[in-house]
Amino acid sequence: MRTFVAWTVLSVVLATSAHAQMPEMPVYESAWQQLNFEGVKPGDWVEYSDSGSRAKTALLKADDKTRWIETNTNPMSTADTYIVELDAKTGLALRAWKGKPGGEATPVKLEKFSTSDWTEEEKKEFEASKPKFSNRTGKVSREKVTVAKQELDCEKVVDDHDVEEKSSLSDKMVKYHDRWTHWYSEEVPAFERAPGPEWNKDLKWEGAHPSSKGGEVRMTRENEKGQVRWEKKLVAFGHDAKATLKVKEFEEAK
Repeated sequence: MRTFVAWTVLSVVLATSAHAQMPEMPVYESAWQQLNFEGVKPGDWVEYSDSGSRAKTALLKADDKTRWIETNTNPMSTADTYIVELDAKTGLALRAWKGKPGGEATPVKLEKFSTSDWTEEEKKEFEASKPKFSNRTGKVSREKVTVAKQELDCEKVVDDHDVEEKSSLSDKMVKYHDRWTHWYSEEVPAFERAPGPEWNKDLKWEGAHPSSKGGEVRMTRENEKGQVRWEKKLVAFGHDAKATLKVKEFEEAK
């Protein structure tokens, strides 16, 4: 069970909705560590649609030590909306509150995520559960994408690869082909930005490399037949975010 939770925490994406119907789970201090804040300013916000759910994240305040965000995304819990104080250096949550927009928020107990007490067998199981990629090729182009009646000039990045991983239905290894396509725009706050140099590892580019600039506008996952298996897309963004939860500690923060 710990292996499953570990892989979920380490591989999660911002679009996971807090409104999904699942049992309440621990809230980890690393839940929002994957967010990027380079180039993001207080007031910036983004909202994504993923499998019918909506996920919104906003930067409310920021200084050299902490960043305050409001979000309804938390990969390990079904809570509503959060206000979270993040450590500016590590990205770990220092404090968090949850509640309904317009109402008083209550403190959230944050838990640490650690593999230090795992057995060697659990560590091996965790490593074996990671998908393995091969034959990776990438291609970069430009494409227009319309979001909330606004046309965005995007960098389109296609990542084709073969995958080998353990089946969720059995202990057997399965192989299949995947195509991930990303669209990024420098006009969008980059809470979810394009990967940097790590994207070039084990990936052969056909032509130019991606610029790794801008925020995510759309992402799709297709099978070898070109059928879209999953899609996440930006539905709105802006620069006028304000807190919707009432948190005294946030109001008192300088």
